[in-house]
Amino acid sequence: FAYFEKINSAGLNSDSTGEEVDQAKKNALVEANKAWNGSSFKGGEVPGDGKDFSIQTCFGKSPFGDPQFGKLSEFFFTNFEQFVEERR
Repeated sequence: FAYFEKINSAGLNSDSTGEEVDQAKKNALVEANKAWNGSSFKGGEVPGDGKDFSIQTCFGKSPFGDPQFGKLSEFFFTNFEQFVEERR
């Protein structure tokens, strides 16, 4: 989901250049990796999605090696988003 969120927030549109799209995808992949791996800090750790057994069962140890990762993420979450209600 982190990949999709970052792509969505990049402000891309039909006038975006190939370079802008590529940069947005690179940034989104960095965010997805952070969410997957979690983060460590002095005195603790926030486990990432990749530590969750059920998510590993669905996606394996790391889904980022698949060259279709970005396309699949965009396809899935674009369709999924229509069913999600934002709560404020």
